[in-house]
Amino acid sequence: MDVSQLYGDFADPFNLSECKLSIVHCAGHFDVTLIESLWSEIIEQELQSTLGNDRDTRMQSMRDRLLRLGKLYSRNDSYFPTAYLIKLLEQHSCQLGWDPGFI
Repeated sequence: MDVSQLYGDFADPFNLSECKLSIVHCAGHFDVTLIESLWSEIIEQELQSTLGNDRDTRMQSMRDRLLRLGKLYSRNDSYFPTAYLIKLLEQHSCQLGWDPGFI
């Protein structure tokens, strides 16, 4: 399968945001709007998956996920938009009453 098929037939219909980011990265496709929306989806999915947990557990889970993904993408700011991620995380942190040091 080519990357378009993987993206269109599997990653997109099943809302696999990390897979979509990986496909876009592997294909060398750079679209700022798409990449930022994928990161927004990843963060929202993490927040939703930890909804019933306490604040500290949610922060740790988010930190773990971002560290794992950061190891894959942080070498290329195109796929790890640091400024965008900080802004998005600061917004969520304020809304959720997380420790300001989290960001």
